[in-house]
Formats: sequence, C-alpha cells, structure tokens
Amino acid sequence: MNALAFCGIHVISPRLLAKLTEEGPFPIVPAYLRLASQGEKIVAFRADEYYWRDLGRPQDIVKAESDRSAGIYK
Repeated sequence: MNALAFCGIHVISPRLLAKLTEEGPFPIVPAYLRLASQGEKIVAFRADEYYWRDLGRPQDIVKAESDRSAGIYK
C-alpha cells in the first residue's frame, strides 16, 4: 500500500452528505473515519497524471499560464 497525501479536494456522494451529522466548521477526517467505521466506503482518487497547482495568489496564476504556454499541460 502506498501512502497518499490528503489534498483537501473532496468528491462526496450526496448519499454520504446526509450522513454528515457534524455542524458548523469541522475537520473532515474524523467524519470520514466515523463513516468508515460504520461501513461506508471512503477511497482515494489517484490524480498522478493531472496537472495540479495552487492558484491562490496572482503569481500562481501567472505560473500556471506560463506552464500552459510551455506545453506542460493542455
């Protein structure tokens, strides 16, 4: 088994959303562990072949545009 990083991007079934009983802001990992202990399937999605970049700052967007111009991603 390979260790994977938790990147904070979630794709959640609407069926599981109804089972999130936490209120207000809450850490998601304990909620996932709770759901897994109840038999829910929580899985990782490997996105190794995709281009990922934080776009939170203007210079990050400039770098992404530069990467696209250089053909690093399409």
